[in-house]
Amino acid sequence: MFVYGSTGVGKTCAALCLVDWSGGSYYTCNELLSVVSQAQKGTLRGKQYGAKLSEEALWEEWARMPLFILDELGSREKVGDFVYNTTKQLIDIRAGRPLIVISNLDLPTLAKLYDDRLTSRLAAGTVVEVLGADRRLT
Repeated sequence: MFVYGSTGVGKTCAALCLVDWSGGSYYTCNELLSVVSQAQKGTLRGKQYGAKLSEEALWEEWARMPLFILDELGSREKVGDFVYNTTKQLIDIRAGRPLIVISNLDLPTLAKLYDDRLTSRLAAGTVVEVLGADRRLT
């Protein structure tokens, strides 16, 4: 599922309610990139027993989760290879499994930032635009 809309309309709040109900994980894009980078460097510690968690084990764990939420897609003005490849790999390993990707940007704008391959994958599922005023300001 791809959910987009302006700031403060409740996209993240709704997704967090779903992950609380179903289990799974929530990451912002920056958090996702940081965790993958730590795994690549061999400095990532798993939750269980504090053991080192390899990049391969991390991806396997993310592939098995009941739900994965990726928030703030497109929050950077420029997307390099690491950002693109990590984002695409996550979307690919979650194929056929529950994934919610959240952005302030619509698919055509994301296509300019990433590319058509990535946005095609996002568009293949349910696409929801959330409308309304910024709830934080009202």
